[in-house]
Amino acid sequence: MCSWIVIIIDIYPQRVYYDAFDDPVEDDESQLPYGEELHEAKLEDVNDRYLEALDNYINSEVIMPDKDGTAVLTKVKGRKRDAAGNPVGEANENPILDTRVYELEFPDGRIEEYAVNMIAENLFEQADEDGWDSGIIEEFLDIRKDDSVAVPKEQGTYFNSAGVERNVVTTKGWEVQVKWRDKSTSWISLKDAKEGDPLGLAELAVALKVQDEPAFKWWTNHALRQRARMISRLKSNVIRKGKTKFGIQVPGTWKEAVKIDEANNNTLWQDAINKEMVNAKCAFKLLARGDRPPPGYNEILCHLVFDVKLDMTRKARYVAGGHLTNVPANMTYSSVVSRDTVRIGFLVAALNDLDILAGDIQNAFLSAPTEEKIFFYAGDEWGADKDRVVVVVRALYGLKSSALQFRNHLAATLGNKLGFKSCLADPDLWYKACIDSDGNEYYSYILVYVDDLLIIDKNPKRFMEQIQGDFTVKKESISPPDRYLGADIRKVEDDGAKPFWTMSSNSYLDKAIKNLKAKLKESGLEYNKKLSDPNYSPKQPFTTASYRPELDTSEECTDDQVTLFQNLIGILRWAVELGRIDIGYEVSVLSRYLVSPRTGHLLQAIHVFKFLDIHKDNELAFRPNLPNLSLNHEEINEQTTYMKKAYPDAVEDLPPNAPVPRGKPLSMYVFVDSDHAGDKVTRRSQTGILLYLNSAPIIWYSKRQATVESSTFGSEFVALRVASELIISMRYKLRMMGVPIEGPTHVFCDNEAVYKNSSIAHSTLKKKHNSICFHRVRECVAAGIQVVHKVDTADNLSDILTKSLPAHIRKNLRSLIMYIRN
Repeated sequence: MCSWIVIIIDIYPQRVYYDAFDDPVEDDESQLPYGEELHEAKLEDVNDRYLEALDNYINSEVIMPDKDGTAVLTKVKGRKRDAAGNPVGEANENPILDTRVYELEFPDGRIEEYAVNMIAENLFEQADEDGWDSGIIEEFLDIRKDDSVAVPKEQGTYFNSAGVERNVVTTKGWEVQVKWRDKSTSWISLKDAKEGDPLGLAELAVALKVQDEPAFKWWTNHALRQRARMISRLKSNVIRKGKTKFGIQVPGTWKEAVKIDEANNNTLWQDAINKEMVNAKCAFKLLARGDRPPPGYNEILCHLVFDVKLDMTRKARYVAGGHLTNVPANMTYSSVVSRDTVRIGFLVAALNDLDILAGDIQNAFLSAPTEEKIFFYAGDEWGADKDRVVVVVRALYGLKSSALQFRNHLAATLGNKLGFKSCLADPDLWYKACIDSDGNEYYSYILVYVDDLLIIDKNPKRFMEQIQGDFTVKKESISPPDRYLGADIRKVEDDGAKPFWTMSSNSYLDKAIKNLKAKLKESGLEYNKKLSDPNYSPKQPFTTASYRPELDTSEECTDDQVTLFQNLIGILRWAVELGRIDIGYEVSVLSRYLVSPRTGHLLQAIHVFKFLDIHKDNELAFRPNLPNLSLNHEEINEQTTYMKKAYPDAVEDLPPNAPVPRGKPLSMYVFVDSDHAGDKVTRRSQTGILLYLNSAPIIWYSKRQATVESSTFGSEFVALRVASELIISMRYKLRMMGVPIEGPTHVFCDNEAVYKNSSIAHSTLKKKHNSICFHRVRECVAAGIQVVHKVDTADNLSDILTKSLPAHIRKNLRSLIMYIRN
C-alpha cells in the first residue's frame, strides 16, 4: 500500500517535519497532528509502523530521476549501514546538520544511495502547498461522462440579466484518465485535470470531439487561443527577415550579413564576424580535408547570431546547436550569485572600508574545455575551409554544458590558485581571510555572475591580476563598477558621512521608456494621454489609488497586446529588482494576469512607466551607518527572557562549518505589514516585507498570501511568520559569509494584537488555525533570533508593498526608503 507523506518544509535552513499515513485522509483532521501540536505530536498514539516512517522515511515512495534523466517511482528501503551494521549519518531537526543516507529501490531492482536532504527535496517537489502528494501529469489518455450528473447540451447556455446568451460554467459528471509521471494511470475529475494542464486537456477534447459539451465549451476556446499566441510568439522569434535594432538591419545568416554590408557599402557585419571567428578559433580542432569524424562523436550544427550593442557596434557570436545533444541534467545547471548577496557585498565594502573592482571575462565559455564529444561541418563563414570536419574542444556558446564547464574552470582558479573558498550559502560568492597593513582582520570577496566579476578587497587589483593569468579580462571593463546587471552603480563620497555605494535603474528605465514611446507611436496610441477620471493622478503608479486589477472588466487584450503587456511586466519586474521598491506592490498584482490580461491591465502597466518617467532620481543607498531608531533595550531583554521560559528548547541553529567572523558587525531591521483581504475576489491578503542591514535595504517582498485569513490578526501573523523565515535565512547567509551579526533582528509591525502575542510570553492564542505562525514567531523570539516592536502605521515602511497608497503617503515613504540623488 502506498504511503502518503504530509510534508511541511520551512524556508531553508529550517526544520523539516514528516508525518506518514498509510491511506489518503479525507475530512478527518483528527488524524493529523495539526496546529500548535505539530512538532510535539503525541507519538505514544502512533503505532510502531508510523513511528518508523516518521523517523526514517522507510517504505515511502518518491519520484527520483533515473540514469537517463527520466522520472521514476522509487521506494525507500532503509538506512545505509557500514561494515559493522551501524546506520550511516545522524538525524538532526536542522537539514543543514542531517547527514543520514538511505537506500532507494528503482523499478529495475537496483539499489542506489541518496542523502536524506535529496529525498526530502524530491518529496517536497511532488507535494502541493499543503503537503499532500500532488501527482505530476505526463499526459491525458481519455475522457468519460456520467450522463446522470453531467449537464446536457440543451441546458448548456442561459441568458443573463442583460439578455446576452452565456455558457454555463460547469465540469460536473466528467472525468479524465491521466497518465502520471510515475507511469501509473487513474481517472480524476475534469475540474482537477483542467487546473493541472488546461491546454493539453483542451487539445484532447478537440481530438475526441467533445469540445461542444457544456463542460468544455465555456473554456476550451480560450485555452486554444493561448496556444495560438504561444505559436505566434515562437514564429516571431524564428523568422528574422527584416529584423532591426536601433534602426539597424540585423542579419540572420552569414549570407545576409554580406548582402547588408554590400547594400550599405561597408564591412561592419563582416568585421564583427571575422573578430568572432578569431576569438572562437581556440574552441575548435580543424581536421584535414577528407578526414572522418572521430569514432563516438555526435554531429551538431553551428551558426552565427547577430546583435547591435548600445554603442551601435555590430556583434556576432558563433554558437552551437545545443538542442541536438543529449547531456545529463547534472552537466547543465550552473548557478549565479544572488542579487541580495550583491547588495550585501556593496554594504560590507562600505562598512569595512574596502574597494570594489569590476571585470568582464572575454569569451568566457571558450576558456573552459568541454566534456561533450561533438563535431560539425564548417559552413560558409569558414571560407576556404568550408565542409571540413571541425571538432569542438572547448565550451562553445550554445552547448548545454558550457555554462557549468566554465563555472568549474573559473572555480578551479579562484579556489586552487587564489585560495578563495566558495560560500555554502551562495556558491558563487567566494571569500578569503585577509589582514590589512594595520593588522585588522577582514574577508575579501569575489562575486561571480557568469563572466562578470566583482572583487571586494583593500587592494582588489592584486586578485584581478592573478585572474588575468588564466583568463582574458577585457581591459576597458577593469574599473570600479558603474554598471552591474543593468543597474547604475556609483560611490557617494560627498555626503559628509562615510562613503557608500548606491544602485539605481535610471539608465535601464530611460531606454525602456524610450522604446515604449516608440512602440505606442507605431500603434497609433498616445503615451502622455490624460484620463477623464477625476481621481486620476500621475503621482502614483496606478491611475487612481482605488484601482483594483481583479475587478477590471475591460475587454481582453489581443495577441499583440498580450505580448506587449508581458514585455512591460518583465521590464518592471527587473526594475523592482534593481531597487524600485516603490512599485513592488503594483508590479506584483499586475503579474497575476500575464496569461490573460485585459486592456485595463495594459493601461495600468503603461501608467507605471509614466510614474517612473516622472520620478527618476531615486536610488538605493547601501549606507553602513545604523538607522536612527529609538529602541527600548530593557523591553528587548524581557521579551527574550520571558519567552525563553515558555519555549525552553528554542535555540538558534548555528552552522558548525561557518567561517570565523571578521570585520565590523551588522544589525538587522525588518518592517512587516499585510493588507487584510486586499484581493476583492479571492479575499487573500497581501504580505509586504522590507529587510534592512544597518541602513541598507537588502530584501523587499510583496506577495499574495496562500490562504484566506478571517481577520487582520491572522493575515498579519502569516506575514510575520514569512518575515521570520527570511530573517533566519539571512542570518545564516551572513554567518556563512563570515559577517558578524550584532544582537537579535528588530522586527516592526503595526498590529497591536500581533505585537502582544509575539512578544508577551503569557499571551494565549485564540485562533487555533494560526498556531503554526504563532509558535514559529514566538520560538524565534525565545531563541534570540528576533524581537518584535510596535510601530505606527504611518512609520511602517513595508506599507508601500501591501497596497496602492495615496500620493502624499507614498511620497513620504519613498523619501524614507530611497535615496534622492542630488
